[in-house]
Amino acid sequence: MKHIPVMLNEVIKNFDFSSEEERNFIDATFGAGGHSIEILKHIKKGNLFAFEKDKKSFDEANKNTNFTQKNFFIFNKSYALMSKYIQDFQGKINGILFDFGVSSMQLDEVDRGFSYRYNANLDMRFDKSQTFSAKDVINGYSLDNLIKIFFDYGEEKFSKKIAKNILKVREIKKIETTFELRNIIEKSIPTFDKNHTLSRIFQAIRIEVNDEFNTIKLGLNEAIKMLKPKGKIITICFHSLEDKIVKYFLKEKEKSCTCPTHFPICVCNKKKEINILTKKPIFPKEEEIKINPRSRSAIMRIAEKI
Repeated sequence: MKHIPVMLNEVIKNFDFSSEEERNFIDATFGAGGHSIEILKHIKKGNLFAFEKDKKSFDEANKNTNFTQKNFFIFNKSYALMSKYIQDFQGKINGILFDFGVSSMQLDEVDRGFSYRYNANLDMRFDKSQTFSAKDVINGYSLDNLIKIFFDYGEEKFSKKIAKNILKVREIKKIETTFELRNIIEKSIPTFDKNHTLSRIFQAIRIEVNDEFNTIKLGLNEAIKMLKPKGKIITICFHSLEDKIVKYFLKEKEKSCTCPTHFPICVCNKKKEINILTKKPIFPKEEEIKINPRSRSAIMRIAEKI
């Protein structure tokens, strides 16, 4: 399937490319590069830095003629480490984009094991150099830990039953493939709820394997560090759990003093770091959803550094 960058018009509209002075941007989640291609077209003077943990996407970017400009730099690293790799630009970035979650390109790669629709090894790693995979979660986690990740990261009501059945099967043999896991899940739940439950369980495992939620928090902290005053963070999330992390992170960074109201003076020394520009999130327009159904669940939030 052809990659279509989600909410591209909204990203370009909300980044400020108007100045003739140098303006620098970060695409923290490069993926297939759709957002980066368009951002590069709008940069009059300045640089675009991209981060991509997935080695295959990183290699594709280096082959793609859209990214041969001298002002484009891509790193095969997590966005949680961005300040380490572009130290000279700390406090000099005008805009940072985060497009969280698994990309459509990764979902469509059968051998990655992200989808329950294809039979593949239980993998789900964004970064192939990482040794820890979905196989380790399914075959190594305790009953309580499996229940916790299925419930916390998948919001799955059948978490306990599914986890118990996984343990029963792995007492006999190691669970190796997506279809073996799918078969266990399907036997644990009512038929009518099958696809939703499969999606939620596979999502939960993927989040655990890649430590996604902790990485989001680290990345957002890095973004605030990298931005110059008036620089913007744009986030695109695809499910409520990701969005909840972003929403509360931004709210916390928008607060100033958090001392109890009866304190005569501030002792916490907390300073307001950002202004949230989207008091209500932005959603894709109907025209975009018709062209790209995968954009349906996208949620955009925007904040500006003080």
